[in-house]
Amino acid sequence: YAPYDAGMAAIDSPFAFCAGTKDIWVSVTNFGTQQIDTVTVNWELDGVSQTPVVYRDTLDTAGGKGVMTAQIKLGSATFGSTGRTLKVWTSDPDNEIDTVNMNDTMSAVIKSSLSGTFTIGSRAGRDYSTIAAAVDDLNKFGVCGPVVFNVDSGTYAAVKMEEIVGASATNTIEFRGISPSAT
Repeated sequence: YAPYDAGMAAIDSPFAFCAGTKDIWVSVTNFGTQQIDTVTVNWELDGVSQTPVVYRDTLDTAGGKGVMTAQIKLGSATFGSTGRTLKVWTSDPDNEIDTVNMNDTMSAVIKSSLSGTFTIGSRAGRDYSTIAAAVDDLNKFGVCGPVVFNVDSGTYAAVKMEEIVGASATNTIEFRGISPSAT
C-alpha cells in the first residue's frame, strides 16, 4: 500500500439511455493509506482531452470511518448509436505523486440503447452481420424503445441473451425472419 493512491472505481453514467446529451459521472476512490483532500480527474472523449475536474473533499482510507469513494460529474456530451470512447484517470492526490498507477485509468465505449428497426444478415447495408453481434449490443447497451430485428435467411450460431436493461411490455424485442423473395 502507498500513502497517496487515488484511483478510478467506476464509470457510472451514462448507461442504458436514449440518444441525446447526457451527463458523465464517475466514481473515484482513495486506495492509499493517507487521507486525501484533493484529486484531479482527467478525461478524454474520443481521444480529445477535456477540462479536468478537481475534487476537493476528504476521502478517507480503507478501514477509516469516513467516506473513501466519491461520485463526480465530469461534464456532458452528446451520445448516439455510434460508440464514443470515454477514458478517465486520476492524478495528483493531495498534490502528491501517485506511485500506484494500476488503478488510475478506466475506459469504456458508450453509446445509446437500441430503439427501432434493424436488419441482420451478411449482405451489404445490414445493421448487423450476425445475430450474435445484435445480441451483444442488446446485452451491453439495453433498449430505450421497441426493437425489431429483421433477419435474413441463413444459418446463425446459437446465442445467449441476458436480461436486457430497459426491456418491458412496451419496450419489446422481436426477431423476424425475412423471406428471401422480400429482399
